[in-house]
Amino acid sequence: MVWKRGWLALDATTLSKTGLSWTPGAHNAIHVDGLERRMGPGGGLVHVDDRGAFAHAAVDATPQYRRKTSEGDERLMSEVTRELV
Repeated sequence: MVWKRGWLALDATTLSKTGLSWTPGAHNAIHVDGLERRMGPGGGLVHVDDRGAFAHAAVDATPQYRRKTSEGDERLMSEVTRELV
């Protein structure tokens, strides 16, 4: 998804209240067994570089890969970074 003063590109579930498909594969992300859709922090922008002819952005998606356990949320990945050029 790309946002700059409004949606420039988004996937089918961004504006959906029905929860059509929250699986990582529906968002061009990797699938991890045991993954659960959990509310809470979702990472964020960690790098941006705009050079005019091109731009690069990196987003930390690690917190999106977690599941509920008896002790709380468990992270299933040590690092997941999405990059857009």
